[in-house]
Amino acid sequence: MRTLLLDGSAWRDEEDFYRAFLVAVEAPEWHGHNLDALRDSIIAGSINKVEPPFTVAVRGARAWPASFAIFMREVESIFSDAKSEGAAVDLLLSEQ
Repeated sequence: MRTLLLDGSAWRDEEDFYRAFLVAVEAPEWHGHNLDALRDSIIAGSINKVEPPFTVAVRGARAWPASFAIFMREVESIFSDAKSEGAAVDLLLSEQ
């Protein structure tokens, strides 16, 4: 499985996540910056150049503001749901 390593230590809001993730999966410019679009691109496929199977490994979670950490829990839920629906994806968050 391919691993996409992202440095999230400087992330402070949702746009920081989307910018990094969408670059990593080589998403088209028109890709939405919202949870529905994230779900669609992971589960439906045929949107990004980098398709599952992949693991997104994000480091630097310790530095996140509380409001952003809540958002990332929603992202974790989307990855978990996608995995339970058969998508070969995983999200690993590391404090370091």
